[in-house]
Amino acid sequence: MPVEGGTAVTLARTLGDSIIGRLSLSPDGRLLAYPYTEYTNQPEPGWHLAVISSDGAAPVHVFKIPSGIGGPQWSRDGKSLQYLLTRNGATNIWEQHLKGDNPRQVTHFNSGQIFDFSPSADGGHLLLTRGEVSSDVVLIRNFR
Repeated sequence: MPVEGGTAVTLARTLGDSIIGRLSLSPDGRLLAYPYTEYTNQPEPGWHLAVISSDGAAPVHVFKIPSGIGGPQWSRDGKSLQYLLTRNGATNIWEQHLKGDNPRQVTHFNSGQIFDFSPSADGGHLLLTRGEVSSDVVLIRNFR
């Protein structure tokens, strides 16, 4: 929908059953990326990362990804997608190149969670919001 108002236009038809993260626009504005699920008869739903053209053409790339990712975000050069993945209690940033190579781990934290990330404008630094998530359980007896 134009900011000035007017008629909404469909940019693309999304793949899968449900978008499960943020929609990310490539630096040049030509591609959209988003994670989605595809429910099957298998015990675990299939998670995918789709890259589609913003002009409504057929999908450009579809990658099988681990469940539970956060993101994605485009790299500054638009040649890869970066996402958060938590395994064994630690979140790290992973990168999926559009060429289809295997994803590569960018950060190597062994504890803590990353909630969000952003590279600096010059690409020389990485800003992270990072911490721990905790919760307590309290048992109340004889409450009246």
